[in-house]
Amino acid sequence: MILTDQKTRIIHTKVNHPFTIKLWEDRTTAHRWHVEFDPLSLSLMDDDFQRTTIASTVDAGNRVFEFRALKTGLHHLIFAKRMGVVVTEEHRVYQIIAE
Repeated sequence: MILTDQKTRIIHTKVNHPFTIKLWEDRTTAHRWHVEFDPLSLSLMDDDFQRTTIASTVDAGNRVFEFRALKTGLHHLIFAKRMGVVVTEEHRVYQIIAE
């Protein structure tokens, strides 16, 4: 699935070299990022949450995804913000160009 109406970000990388994507996430509102990708082309190495707001009622920060390309070529990452199982209108689309 490629979303052509969204602003696409391009990342250049080399095969087996890690690259990181950081997205703001406010877990207080139950909105979380979910990612779609071809597991034969890309590997999710790490998925971490780094809190940046410190308060007893707020759980917000950066969601940090670390990937690596498994083969050369053009690959896609599609991040959709969801609230539970409901997909919101917010998406992030990345083209990964691996050499």
